[in-house]
Amino acid sequence: MSRSPLPKNLKNLPLVIDPKKSRLRIHKQTLALLDNPQYIQLLVNPEKKIILLCPVSSYQAACERIKWEQLSESKCCEIYSTSFIEKLMLLSDDWNENMSYKLNGTLLPKQKVIMYHMQDAVSLISSSPIKES
Repeated sequence: MSRSPLPKNLKNLPLVIDPKKSRLRIHKQTLALLDNPQYIQLLVNPEKKIILLCPVSSYQAACERIKWEQLSESKCCEIYSTSFIEKLMLLSDDWNENMSYKLNGTLLPKQKVIMYHMQDAVSLISSSPIKES
């Protein structure tokens, strides 16, 4: 795996959640900031409504393999998980299953993870943030 230099802007690292298709999309540039991992893990803190994107060096339970050979022609990695999306939907009262949501993450360089706040999700149809009560 190659080491990529850290960009000046460690924010605005998109994660798109598409409940209708039970899909998450992670841009290749985001994965590059995590040193192009072979596996990733998505961890959720349900109380704080935070999603962490973590690189994993070898296969573990609840991790996803990055299929780099399929990413060569695509701009993003797609992960399909009905159960994961359903759990996220339960955490957010304001999300609609027929809409897609974009979360902008922040790289935490020391921990080498990307953090997403669910309350900052923006509908891809409208540009206003979804604020939870």
